Amino acid sequence: VGVHTGQILSGNIGSVKRMKYGLLGDGVNQTARIKGLTSRYKVGTLCTEKVLMEDNSLAAKHICTRPVDRVAVKGKQEPTTVYEVLPPTLGREWQVEA
Repeated sequence: VGVHTGQILSGNIGSVKRMKYGLLGDGVNQTARIKGLTSRYKVGTLCTEKVLMEDNSLAAKHICTRPVDRVAVKGKQEPTTVYEVLPPTLGREWQVEA
């Protein structure tokens, strides 16, 4: 699984007989590239630093991560740090505050 945050364009395209739902944008492409890195690093889930650095990010407050690498994915020149999303520690209660 790859997790990233960004603006996308989503919607239906087609006619009544043949409809397709799709997603477009840099955020979609970045997520797909990050997902592709999971096999390279042999991890289940990777997220980008943007997910953790957003203001009021629930992910940063409630998800345990470890840094994996700093990568520039295909189509990007600027590198981003990717983090492995770790499972909650056994015996520890995890609650998301509203």
